[in-house]
Formats: sequence, structure tokens, C-alpha cells
Amino acid sequence: MGKFKSFDDFQRTIHKELDRQENHKETNFISNVNNDSTELPLELSNKNIKKKRRKIRIKKKWKTRFMMGCAVFFIILLSFLFLPLPFGDIRVTGSAVVTRSDIIFEGKIKHPVNVLQINISNVKQRLLHDIRVSSIDIKRSFPFYIDVIVHDRTPYAIVQGDYVYAVLDKNGRVMDTQTSISGLDLPIITGKKLGNLLLEDIVQEESINKALQFISSLSQDGFKQFSEVNIGQPNNIIAYTRDGIAVHLGSGEHIDKQAVMAENMVGDIMARGLSVEYIEVNLTSPFIKLKK
Repeated sequence: MGKFKSFDDFQRTIHKELDRQENHKETNFISNVNNDSTELPLELSNKNIKKKRRKIRIKKKWKTRFMMGCAVFFIILLSFLFLPLPFGDIRVTGSAVVTRSDIIFEGKIKHPVNVLQINISNVKQRLLHDIRVSSIDIKRSFPFYIDVIVHDRTPYAIVQGDYVYAVLDKNGRVMDTQTSISGLDLPIITGKKLGNLLLEDIVQEESINKALQFISSLSQDGFKQFSEVNIGQPNNIIAYTRDGIAVHLGSGEHIDKQAVMAENMVGDIMARGLSVEYIEVNLTSPFIKLKK
């Protein structure tokens, strides 16, 4: 108490000291808080940086793998496009005479067959030069096929040339030539001998065209009933059945309709067992001449 003048001074001094210590503690507490608050974001920042770096590494890794995969895919694709590797197949339908081997040979398709290397437009154009083919459709089918749908050219009649017998389709195109008609089960057009006939020639004689129109207008069953069409007299065309019945067609002005009528009349005669001398196929007044 010697240095204090009174007890009040002593108390004031004690209170100041306590206030000073309290202030010091608060200052230390705030300082510690501030220090902690600056260290926490730094730690979080480092973690974020590491996480971002890891993501970048993973992204680069997958990007590299993707690029390598694309490169391998294109190498394989180019190999199938240009190297002689077998891939897919060719299927042929619709034809009774054209085979898969014919398609490969005439279409100039390389061995082994690789459908990715085949230009179907070029193949189609080459196959259309085959006289046996009337029309053709080519398309790609799932998964790795080329489908070739062939429509055969149908033979309808035989005509005689200078040196050969020629087989014609309904348009008069020469499909085949033979030195004799033995083995050819087709109607023959008689009454006119043509010149030197070669494969793929087109006969454009009017009377020949009328005879072909008559034959091609018959049904499949009617086609089997007739064996000959004689065009020796243009105004008196006569067709003959396999039973020898003469069918008079006149000038054949409406030959397609006359063919249908003639087929029906012959069918009626056969069903009734009539003995017939000839049939007059006139669209306005047809009649049957019976044998006496």
C-alpha cells in the first residue's frame, strides 16, 4: 500500500490491469482466428488445384484413347476398302438361268468378294449387256449383302433366217440362234424367211411384230396351246394350235384382243370335244366352222 495514496487508487490500478489482460486475450483470440481463416482457404485452394490437375490428366488420357481408337477404326476401314479382303456376299434371285458365278464374271467383280469395293451401278450396266437379262435391280442389304434381282428375258417364238433359226423375245430381239429347231419348244413364225440374223439383232418387220404380239398376249396356258403363226399373207394371218386347228386373224388390226378371244374359243372347243375345221376370230362376229 506504500506506493498507493489511497485504497481507491489501488482498486483503480487493479481494474486497469484486469482490463489490460482481457484486451490482450481478445487480441490473441482475434489474431488466432485471423490466422486460421487465412490458412483454411490456402489448404482448400491446393486441394482444388490437385483435383483440377487430376481431371485434366484423365481428360487427356481419354482423349488419347479416343484418338487411338479412331485411328485404328480408319485403318481397318481403309484395309477393307482397298486391300483384297473378303467381306460380305452377293445373293442372286429371280432368275432361272443367271447364276452368282455369272454375276461375278460379267460384273467384273474381283476375288475375294468384298461388297465395300463393288460399284453396284457399274455392275448393273455390265449385266444389262447379257442377252438373257430383261431387267435387273441391285441394292445393298443389311448387314453386308448385295442383292441382285434378275428378270429373265423370255423367249416367245422362232423365226427362220438364211442360215439359222433365231429365238426372239416379245420385242423381236434375237436371244439365241440354232441350226435346227429340234429341242426348241416354242411357237414358230412361218411364211417369211429373214436374212442373216445375229445375236442381239432386233427384227422390225411389221408382220413379225404382229405375230409376236399375238403370242405374247396369250396366258401361260394359252401359250402352250399354239404351235405356229403363219404371216405369209399379211391380210390373212393364221395361227395354228397344237391340235391343228386353224385360227383366222385377218390383218391382225386388234391382234392383242384377238389373242384373248382365240384362247377362250379354243378352250371352249377342247372342253366340248368339238371337231373343228377352223375358227374365225373377228371381234364383231366370231364363229367356229365345224367339220362335216
